Order: sequence, then structure tokens, then C-alpha cells
Amino acid sequence: MRDLNMKPCNKKIRHGSIYMQGSQKGLQSKGYYCPSINTFVLLKDSEVSVREVSYLNSKIKSLRQLLQDEEFFTFKGDRYILNQNFEFKTPSSAGNFVTGYSTNGRDYFKSEKGKTINDIFGSYKEQFGK
Repeated sequence: MRDLNMKPCNKKIRHGSIYMQGSQKGLQSKGYYCPSINTFVLLKDSEVSVREVSYLNSKIKSLRQLLQDEEFFTFKGDRYILNQNFEFKTPSSAGNFVTGYSTNGRDYFKSEKGKTINDIFGSYKEQFGK
């Protein structure tokens, strides 16, 4: 599953990670952003849209289908509920996975104080110099 930009995550959240929430179109997702390596752990019980746009990244589409087939989701109304934590290579991969369309995860997820990753750390380029 690592080739699909994510993997199941049963380890402890890294020290220095920041609790973040995503909320759009009634979906409630939560996780931790690890600023030292730019990964995002989407937490168990996060909501994931059942809908996806036709132009969604093929890796994210494949991942969503795989997790549905392998029953990592519980279906509830118009959304799926994650049955375990998953670590994504980037916040945007996590945001795309949750919403079913392209997002900038650095803007989608917000801290408890309403600050985005970009608000807290600046852009990816500013944060990592790349």
C-alpha cells in the first residue's frame, strides 16, 4: 500500500506532531501532521466521502477502492468511517483521500485554533526549502 501514498499506522504519533481537523461538506476527519517529515496520520473514525470526481488522482482512486474492498471502511449514510489509522506521505494525499477530489492538504486541515499547516509553517517550499 506504500506505493499508494499511504500505509496502515499502528505506531505512536511522532513527538512534535500537531493535531489537525478537516471539515468540509459535513465530513469530519482528524489526524496528526508531522512537520519534520511532512506526513499526515489520518485517525480511526475519520469520515471519508463516498463520492469522488472522475479526475481524482489514480493512486488515490486505487487506494479508496482497495480500502473499500478490504473493509477498512464502515459505510454510514453518505460517507465511510475509517476502521484504523493510516499514514499518508503528504497532507494533500490525506485531503484528497478524504474528500474524493483534489485539495491542498496544507490548507484543508486546520488546528484546533483554526490555523492551517501553511499558516503555522508557511508553504512547503518555505518549510523545507525545496
